[in-house]
Amino acid sequence: MTSILGWAHMLLKNSLQESQRRHALDVIERSAESQKELIDNMLDMSRIITGRLKLNASPVEIEQILLAAVDVIRPSAEAKRIDLQS
Repeated sequence: MTSILGWAHMLLKNSLQESQRRHALDVIERSAESQKELIDNMLDMSRIITGRLKLNASPVEIEQILLAAVDVIRPSAEAKRIDLQS
């Protein structure tokens, strides 16, 4: 929140060059997105604790998920000379 307020204050003073203005807006956007994610997570936790979280369960093809997970970690495993088999 501090970075949002600080950069917003500087933008309002009109004392920034164009490159600094673009940077300020980028920082504000990233910080606001982080704040939004944090609030969403807190609301989810509240729903879980109070029992109001509803999950829609549906079947998934676990094989595809596992193969995708192996593909994600394969480069790290190969770098460490670990042989993955699926």
